Amino acid sequence: MNNCKKLFKVGKNLSKGVFSLILFTCGFVSAASVAPLYFENVGSSAMDNPETQQQYWESLMKYKLWGTNGIDVAEKVIIGDNVGYNGTASGDFVIRNFQHHFGGPTMVGGDFIFSSTTDTISMGPVRVLGDLQVNGKSNNVMEGDWCVQGNITQRYNDGRLNYWNEVLTGGIYNDATTLSKKKGSYEDCNEVIAPPVETEMTVPIWPEPDSWEGLEAISMTSSYANETYLIHVPPDSVETNEYGTYDKYITNFSIGGSTGKVLYVLMPPGGKLTRIYSQNGFNFSNSANDMKIIVAYVDDGVTFDRTTMKWDVAAPASKAPPYENQPANGSSWEFTDIDKINLLSNTDYAGNLLFYTTQNINWSYWKSASFQGSWISTGTITVGGHFKLAGQVIANCLMQKNCGN
Repeated sequence: MNNCKKLFKVGKNLSKGVFSLILFTCGFVSAASVAPLYFENVGSSAMDNPETQQQYWESLMKYKLWGTNGIDVAEKVIIGDNVGYNGTASGDFVIRNFQHHFGGPTMVGGDFIFSSTTDTISMGPVRVLGDLQVNGKSNNVMEGDWCVQGNITQRYNDGRLNYWNEVLTGGIYNDATTLSKKKGSYEDCNEVIAPPVETEMTVPIWPEPDSWEGLEAISMTSSYANETYLIHVPPDSVETNEYGTYDKYITNFSIGGSTGKVLYVLMPPGGKLTRIYSQNGFNFSNSANDMKIIVAYVDDGVTFDRTTMKWDVAAPASKAPPYENQPANGSSWEFTDIDKINLLSNTDYAGNLLFYTTQNINWSYWKSASFQGSWISTGTITVGGHFKLAGQVIANCLMQKNCGN
């Protein structure tokens, strides 16, 4: 079932050198078991307070953008949908430069700071535990009710708060303000008006396997164009686990060296919840500036080999050793079995792929890259541009280099 909607775009005309990101909101299926992942502030394993662990997971899956210790946006952001939450637990939400539009409920555990740009917050509501700094742009769009525990100020001249007051479509819940849109004190802003900030929420821990020795490393670093890699997700008739997922552990995932690279995650017809944990992270070079990560369902009737643990879908042929990193034809990689699989577009992607690492993720500025999946890091995810993402971005620090400092 399609549960993705086009969410937001970062950037503008590439010829002017400004960067772009288009995100489609496709949360990893929240009904999936969180185990073996767990939240440290709930217990020391998924077995400690399992019901609360699962509640935390389902709460986290509401967010399209989550930065525990902060979100810092420095590029142009245009939102096309109000689906999904934006939030921090304790950090600031800082919006700098260019034009921005964030849709949906926005929950900020620190300060919410706007620079002197034209900004839109659509639908709302907004809850801020710290201070709110707005700008004086009269063409801003500010929708929903705003509940602010701290002070409300304008960046340069507090007298211009009237501009923000005039464009606000909802009400203000704040102790100190005297603006005409005030509906009540902060204490009057209950959970019906605006959901609470999830101050205890963080990125869950995924325990490491007993050993990483002998586990696969994905390396797509051939200098020849159109390199293809296949991840084979077995059907339930071949492999199941207690969580209802397929969990794959790899030591590293690196991409670079040429263009046209595609990673296909081959799933049974109808899909299967798949989680991929990379020990040393996801190291993607912008030399592969149009790389793709695509979920594909094999056709009905395609068989799965229990010996090789692969679908009957042949990867592009390579030369014989020691030249196996070169395509068989000597010029570019050819994926001849692509007619056996059904590629999912970003809008058809069903939220059944998750990537996890404890390492930082740095998405550089590419040309036309496109990824699918929920991307989770216990470190920092730094977002560049010129690419599309169908999924979620969840990290302890999001879109900034000095998160929490």
